[in-house]
Amino acid sequence: MKRLKVKVHLHVHVQREKSVSVSPKPSSRKASFFRFIEQEIERASADGQRSTSRNYRTALNSLRRFCQKKDLRFQDFTPRMAAAYELWLKQEGICLNTASCYMRSLRAVYNKAVEQGLTSDSQPFRHVYTGVEHTAKRSLATDSLHCLQQLRLKEGSPHAVARDLFLFSLQACGMPFVDMAYLTRVQINDGYLSYHRHKTGRLVTIRLEERMMQIIKRYESISFSPYVFPIIRSADPDTAYRHYRTGIGYYNRLLRQLAHRCGFTEKLTSYASRHSWASLAYESNVMLPVISKALGHATTQTTLIYIRELKDDALEQANRQIMDLVFPKRDI
Repeated sequence: MKRLKVKVHLHVHVQREKSVSVSPKPSSRKASFFRFIEQEIERASADGQRSTSRNYRTALNSLRRFCQKKDLRFQDFTPRMAAAYELWLKQEGICLNTASCYMRSLRAVYNKAVEQGLTSDSQPFRHVYTGVEHTAKRSLATDSLHCLQQLRLKEGSPHAVARDLFLFSLQACGMPFVDMAYLTRVQINDGYLSYHRHKTGRLVTIRLEERMMQIIKRYESISFSPYVFPIIRSADPDTAYRHYRTGIGYYNRLLRQLAHRCGFTEKLTSYASRHSWASLAYESNVMLPVISKALGHATTQTTLIYIRELKDDALEQANRQIMDLVFPKRDI
Protein backbone atom coordinates (compact mmCIF):
# COMPACT_ATOMS: atom_id res chain seq x y z
CA MET A 1 0.00 0.00 0.00
CA LYS A 2 2.85 2.40 0.75
CA ARG A 3 4.33 1.92 -2.73
CA LEU A 4 0.96 2.56 -4.32
CA LYS A 5 0.62 5.77 -2.33
CA VAL A 6 3.99 7.03 -3.51
CA LYS A 7 3.21 6.22 -7.14
CA VAL A 8 -0.06 8.14 -6.95
CA HIS A 9 1.72 11.13 -5.41
CA LEU A 10 4.31 11.16 -8.18
CA HIS A 11 1.60 10.88 -10.82
CA VAL A 12 -0.23 13.89 -9.42
CA HIS A 13 3.03 15.80 -9.27
CA VAL A 14 3.81 15.11 -12.94
CA GLN A 15 0.32 16.13 -13.97
CA ARG A 16 0.65 19.38 -12.02
CA GLU A 17 3.97 20.20 -13.62
CA LYS A 18 2.54 19.46 -17.05
CA SER A 19 -0.46 21.72 -16.49
CA VAL A 20 1.75 24.57 -15.35
CA SER A 21 4.10 24.26 -18.30
CA VAL A 22 1.39 24.32 -20.98
CA SER A 23 -0.84 27.00 -19.46
CA PRO A 24 -0.81 30.25 -21.43
CA LYS A 25 1.05 33.16 -19.95
CA PRO A 26 -1.25 36.00 -18.92
CA SER A 27 -0.61 39.54 -20.03
CA SER A 28 1.96 41.23 -17.80
CA ARG A 29 -0.44 44.13 -17.28
CA LYS A 30 -3.11 41.81 -15.84
CA ALA A 31 -0.93 39.17 -14.18
CA SER A 32 -1.56 38.81 -10.45
CA PHE A 33 1.51 38.67 -8.23
CA PHE A 34 -0.56 37.04 -5.49
CA ARG A 35 -1.83 34.32 -7.84
CA PHE A 36 1.70 33.57 -9.01
CA ILE A 37 2.92 33.27 -5.41
CA GLU A 38 0.11 30.80 -4.73
CA GLN A 39 1.28 28.72 -7.70
CA GLU A 40 4.86 28.73 -6.42
CA ILE A 41 3.64 27.68 -2.96
CA GLU A 42 1.88 24.69 -4.54
CA ARG A 43 4.90 23.89 -6.70
CA ALA A 44 7.31 23.97 -3.75
CA SER A 45 4.98 21.78 -1.70
CA ALA A 46 4.64 19.24 -4.53
CA ASP A 47 8.43 19.12 -4.85
CA GLY A 48 8.79 18.35 -1.15
CA GLN A 49 10.23 21.80 -0.35
CA ARG A 50 7.98 22.30 2.62
CA SER A 51 10.09 24.91 4.39
CA THR A 52 10.24 26.98 1.20
CA SER A 53 6.49 26.59 0.74
CA ARG A 54 5.92 27.67 4.33
CA ASN A 55 8.18 30.73 3.94
CA TYR A 56 6.38 31.77 0.76
CA ARG A 57 3.00 31.37 2.49
CA THR A 58 4.05 33.46 5.49
CA ALA A 59 5.40 36.24 3.25
CA LEU A 60 2.26 36.17 1.09
CA ASN A 61 -0.05 36.44 4.11
CA SER A 62 1.95 39.40 5.39
CA LEU A 63 1.90 41.22 2.04
CA ARG A 64 -1.84 40.58 1.72
CA ARG A 65 -2.46 42.21 5.10
CA PHE A 66 -0.45 45.22 3.95
CA CYS A 67 -2.55 45.42 0.76
CA GLN A 68 -5.72 44.97 2.83
CA LYS A 69 -6.38 41.67 0.98
CA LYS A 70 -6.78 43.42 -2.38
CA ASP A 71 -5.21 41.74 -5.39
CA LEU A 72 -1.77 42.93 -6.45
CA ARG A 73 -0.60 43.08 -10.06
CA PHE A 74 3.07 42.78 -10.96
CA GLN A 75 3.13 46.26 -12.44
CA ASP A 76 1.91 47.72 -9.13
CA PHE A 77 4.70 46.14 -7.11
CA THR A 78 7.21 48.97 -7.55
CA PRO A 79 10.29 50.00 -5.52
CA ARG A 80 8.15 52.66 -3.84
CA MET A 81 5.53 50.09 -2.82
CA ALA A 82 8.20 47.68 -1.53
CA ALA A 83 9.67 50.50 0.58
CA ALA A 84 6.21 51.33 1.92
CA TYR A 85 5.67 47.67 2.79
CA GLU A 86 9.01 47.59 4.62
CA LEU A 87 8.01 50.69 6.63
CA TRP A 88 4.64 49.08 7.46
CA LEU A 89 6.42 45.96 8.75
CA LYS A 90 8.57 48.13 11.01
CA GLN A 91 5.51 49.95 12.34
CA GLU A 92 3.85 46.58 13.00
CA GLY A 93 6.76 45.66 15.26
CA ILE A 94 8.25 43.03 12.92
CA CYS A 95 11.96 42.62 13.62
CA LEU A 96 14.48 43.43 10.90
CA ASN A 97 15.55 39.83 10.25
CA THR A 98 11.94 38.63 9.94
CA ALA A 99 11.11 41.49 7.55
CA SER A 100 14.21 40.61 5.55
CA CYS A 101 13.07 36.98 5.38
CA TYR A 102 9.72 38.11 3.93
CA MET A 103 11.51 40.27 1.37
CA ARG A 104 13.88 37.49 0.31
CA SER A 105 10.96 35.08 -0.19
CA LEU A 106 9.03 37.61 -2.26
CA ARG A 107 12.16 38.47 -4.25
CA ALA A 108 12.76 34.78 -5.05
CA VAL A 109 9.21 34.40 -6.40
CA TYR A 110 9.36 37.72 -8.25
CA ASN A 111 12.60 36.71 -9.99
CA LYS A 112 10.95 33.47 -11.15
CA ALA A 113 8.14 35.50 -12.69
CA VAL A 114 10.72 37.65 -14.50
CA GLU A 115 12.44 34.52 -15.83
CA GLN A 116 9.11 33.21 -17.12
CA GLY A 117 8.38 36.49 -18.91
CA LEU A 118 5.35 37.33 -16.77
CA THR A 119 6.71 40.78 -15.95
CA SER A 120 9.62 43.04 -16.71
CA ASP A 121 12.11 43.51 -13.90
CA SER A 122 11.43 46.83 -12.18
CA GLN A 123 13.86 45.86 -9.37
CA PRO A 124 11.35 46.55 -6.59
CA PHE A 125 13.69 45.25 -3.88
CA ARG A 126 16.69 47.48 -4.59
CA HIS A 127 15.89 49.93 -1.75
CA VAL A 128 14.75 47.45 0.94
CA TYR A 129 16.81 45.46 3.42
CA THR A 130 17.39 41.81 2.48
CA GLY A 131 20.43 41.04 4.62
CA VAL A 132 20.83 39.30 7.97
CA GLU A 133 21.29 41.50 11.04
CA HIS A 134 23.79 40.26 13.62
CA THR A 135 21.87 38.76 16.53
CA ALA A 136 22.78 37.91 20.10
CA LYS A 137 25.52 35.38 20.72
CA ARG A 138 24.29 31.82 20.18
CA SER A 139 27.40 29.75 20.87
CA LEU A 140 28.09 28.24 24.30
CA ALA A 141 31.24 28.45 26.36
CA THR A 142 33.07 25.17 26.99
CA ASP A 143 32.14 25.33 30.70
CA SER A 144 28.46 25.44 29.76
CA LEU A 145 28.88 22.49 27.42
CA HIS A 146 30.59 20.50 30.19
CA CYS A 147 27.76 21.33 32.59
CA LEU A 148 25.16 20.14 30.09
CA GLN A 149 27.07 16.92 29.49
CA GLN A 150 27.43 16.14 33.20
CA LEU A 151 23.85 17.00 34.17
CA ARG A 152 22.12 14.03 35.83
CA LEU A 153 19.04 13.05 33.85
CA LYS A 154 16.82 9.98 33.87
CA GLU A 155 17.73 7.75 30.95
CA GLY A 156 15.04 7.79 28.26
CA SER A 157 13.36 10.92 29.62
CA PRO A 158 12.47 13.75 27.20
CA HIS A 159 15.24 15.91 28.69
CA ALA A 160 17.78 13.11 28.21
CA VAL A 161 16.71 12.70 24.58
CA ALA A 162 17.01 16.47 24.04
CA ARG A 163 20.52 16.45 25.50
CA ASP A 164 21.49 13.50 23.30
CA LEU A 165 20.27 15.34 20.23
CA PHE A 166 22.13 18.50 21.19
CA LEU A 167 25.40 16.69 21.90
CA PHE A 168 25.07 14.59 18.75
CA SER A 169 24.56 17.76 16.71
CA LEU A 170 27.63 19.30 18.30
CA GLN A 171 29.77 16.24 17.58
CA ALA A 172 28.40 16.00 14.02
CA CYS A 173 29.89 19.38 13.10
CA GLY A 174 26.74 21.31 14.05
CA MET A 175 24.25 19.06 12.25
CA PRO A 176 20.91 20.95 11.97
CA PHE A 177 17.86 19.60 13.80
CA VAL A 178 15.94 19.04 10.56
CA ASP A 179 18.70 16.81 9.22
CA MET A 180 18.85 14.85 12.49
CA ALA A 181 15.07 14.42 12.40
CA TYR A 182 15.17 12.96 8.88
CA LEU A 183 18.35 10.95 9.44
CA THR A 184 17.80 7.27 8.53
CA ARG A 185 19.83 4.21 9.39
CA VAL A 186 20.78 3.64 5.75
CA GLN A 187 22.73 6.91 5.82
CA ILE A 188 25.20 5.35 8.26
CA ASN A 189 27.79 3.07 6.65
CA ASP A 190 31.27 1.85 7.54
CA GLY A 191 31.65 4.25 10.43
CA TYR A 192 30.57 7.32 8.44
CA LEU A 193 27.45 9.44 8.37
CA SER A 194 26.44 11.04 5.04
CA TYR A 195 23.50 13.35 4.47
CA HIS A 196 22.36 16.13 2.17
CA ARG A 197 21.41 19.31 3.98
CA HIS A 198 17.70 20.04 3.66
CA LYS A 199 18.37 23.75 3.28
CA THR A 200 21.18 23.78 0.69
CA GLY A 201 21.29 20.24 -0.67
CA ARG A 202 25.02 20.10 0.09
CA LEU A 203 26.46 16.68 0.86
CA VAL A 204 28.09 16.41 4.29
CA THR A 205 30.09 13.33 5.32
CA ILE A 206 31.23 12.89 8.92
CA ARG A 207 33.23 10.18 10.61
CA LEU A 208 31.29 8.74 13.55
CA GLU A 209 33.26 9.03 16.78
CA GLU A 210 32.70 6.64 19.69
CA ARG A 211 30.49 9.08 21.65
CA MET A 212 28.28 9.55 18.60
CA MET A 213 27.91 5.78 18.16
CA GLN A 214 26.91 5.46 21.81
CA ILE A 215 24.09 7.94 21.29
CA ILE A 216 22.91 6.16 18.14
CA LYS A 217 22.89 2.77 19.87
CA ARG A 218 20.62 4.10 22.61
CA TYR A 219 17.83 4.39 20.03
CA GLU A 220 18.41 1.20 18.04
CA SER A 221 15.56 -0.56 19.86
CA ILE A 222 13.02 1.72 18.15
CA SER A 223 12.24 -0.87 15.48
CA PHE A 224 9.03 0.71 14.13
CA SER A 225 10.87 3.57 12.48
CA PRO A 226 13.60 3.76 9.81
CA TYR A 227 14.80 6.98 11.41
CA VAL A 228 17.73 7.09 13.83
CA PHE A 229 16.10 9.39 16.38
CA PRO A 230 12.54 9.29 17.82
CA ILE A 231 11.28 12.47 16.16
CA ILE A 232 9.50 11.38 12.96
CA ARG A 233 7.24 8.35 13.20
CA SER A 234 5.72 8.14 9.73
CA ALA A 235 6.87 7.49 6.15
CA ASP A 236 4.14 9.76 4.78
CA PRO A 237 5.84 13.03 3.70
CA ASP A 238 3.14 15.38 5.02
CA THR A 239 2.85 13.57 8.35
CA ALA A 240 6.64 13.39 8.65
CA TYR A 241 6.90 17.15 8.15
CA ARG A 242 4.28 17.79 10.84
CA HIS A 243 6.24 15.56 13.21
CA TYR A 244 9.39 17.55 12.44
CA ARG A 245 7.67 20.92 13.05
CA THR A 246 6.17 19.71 16.32
CA GLY A 247 9.47 18.11 17.32
CA ILE A 248 11.61 21.21 16.91
CA GLY A 249 9.24 23.27 19.06
CA TYR A 250 9.26 20.66 21.81
CA TYR A 251 13.04 20.30 21.49
CA ASN A 252 13.61 24.01 22.02
CA ARG A 253 11.33 24.04 25.08
CA LEU A 254 13.31 21.17 26.60
CA LEU A 255 16.59 22.95 25.85
CA ARG A 256 15.39 26.08 27.64
CA GLN A 257 14.57 23.95 30.68
CA LEU A 258 18.00 22.29 30.56
CA ALA A 259 19.64 25.71 30.37
CA HIS A 260 17.70 26.80 33.45
CA ARG A 261 18.83 23.70 35.36
CA CYS A 262 22.45 24.39 34.42
CA GLY A 263 22.16 28.09 35.23
CA PHE A 264 23.22 29.17 31.74
CA THR A 265 23.51 32.83 30.94
CA GLU A 266 23.54 31.89 27.24
CA LYS A 267 20.35 31.10 25.34
CA LEU A 268 20.11 27.39 24.59
CA THR A 269 18.32 26.65 21.30
CA SER A 270 18.61 24.19 18.43
CA TYR A 271 20.98 26.64 16.73
CA ALA A 272 23.38 26.81 19.69
CA SER A 273 25.11 23.50 18.91
CA ARG A 274 25.75 24.64 15.34
CA HIS A 275 27.13 28.02 16.35
CA SER A 276 29.14 26.46 19.17
CA TRP A 277 30.85 24.00 16.83
CA ALA A 278 31.68 26.76 14.33
CA SER A 279 33.09 28.99 17.08
CA LEU A 280 35.16 26.21 18.65
CA ALA A 281 36.51 25.16 15.25
CA TYR A 282 37.48 28.73 14.40
CA GLU A 283 39.15 29.23 17.79
CA SER A 284 41.05 25.98 17.16
CA ASN A 285 42.49 27.49 13.96
CA VAL A 286 40.40 25.35 11.61
CA MET A 287 40.43 27.06 8.21
CA LEU A 288 37.26 28.89 7.17
CA PRO A 289 36.65 26.81 4.00
CA VAL A 290 36.82 23.63 6.11
CA ILE A 291 34.30 25.03 8.61
CA SER A 292 32.06 26.09 5.73
CA LYS A 293 32.17 22.61 4.20
CA ALA A 294 31.44 20.93 7.53
CA LEU A 295 28.39 23.16 8.07
CA GLY A 296 27.15 22.50 4.54
CA HIS A 297 27.20 26.19 3.62
CA ALA A 298 27.06 27.24 -0.02
CA THR A 299 29.53 30.10 0.60
CA THR A 300 31.95 31.15 3.32
CA GLN A 301 30.00 34.41 3.67
CA THR A 302 27.25 32.46 5.44
CA THR A 303 29.85 30.85 7.69
CA LEU A 304 31.11 34.26 8.74
CA ILE A 305 27.71 34.96 10.32
CA TYR A 306 28.33 32.04 12.69
CA ILE A 307 31.80 33.12 13.81
CA ARG A 308 31.36 36.90 13.73
CA GLU A 309 30.13 36.77 17.31
CA LEU A 310 33.50 35.60 18.68
CA LYS A 311 35.16 37.66 21.34
CA ASP A 312 37.91 40.03 20.31
CA ASP A 313 40.45 38.12 22.43
CA ALA A 314 41.53 35.98 19.48
CA LEU A 315 41.87 39.08 17.31
CA GLU A 316 43.92 40.85 19.97
CA GLN A 317 46.21 37.84 20.35
CA ALA A 318 46.68 37.53 16.60
CA ASN A 319 47.46 41.24 16.29
CA ARG A 320 49.94 40.99 19.16
CA GLN A 321 51.76 38.14 17.40
CA ILE A 322 51.94 40.10 14.16
CA MET A 323 53.19 43.21 15.91
CA ASP A 324 55.88 41.17 17.69
CA LEU A 325 57.08 39.97 14.30
CA VAL A 326 57.14 43.42 12.77
CA PHE A 327 58.33 45.30 15.85
CA PRO A 328 60.64 43.09 17.97
CA LYS A 329 60.69 43.98 21.64
CA ARG A 330 64.31 45.17 21.38
CA ASP A 331 63.11 48.02 19.14
CA ILE A 332 60.85 49.41 21.85
